[in-house]
Amino acid sequence: IRSMQIRGAPLIAIVACLGLSVDLATNPKTKSELDKLSPDDADAILSYISKKTDYLRTSRPTAVNLFNALDELTEKMTEAASASANGDSKRE
Repeated sequence: IRSMQIRGAPLIAIVACLGLSVDLATNPKTKSELDKLSPDDADAILSYISKKTDYLRTSRPTAVNLFNALDELTEKMTEAASASANGDSKRE
C-alpha cells in the first residue's frame, strides 16, 4: 500500500483489511505477541489490533476509504468484544 503498488481507493481499503486479517492469523511474530495476551482481556487485544490499524492509516494518510474501512472494522471488533463480555454470541 505504502509503495503505491496498490492503487484505487476501494482496493486500498480491501487490501489493508485483508492484510491485517492475514497478519493476525498467520504471522508468527504477531501470533506470538497475541498469545501473550489473555484471551479474556478484550481491551488488551483491541489495543494491540488498534496499533496495527494506526500503522495502516499511515500508509496512505489521504485515503478516505482506508480510514472508513478501518473505522468500521474497529467498530465491529468493539461491538463483538462488548457482546462477548455480556455473554451475547450474536454474529453479523
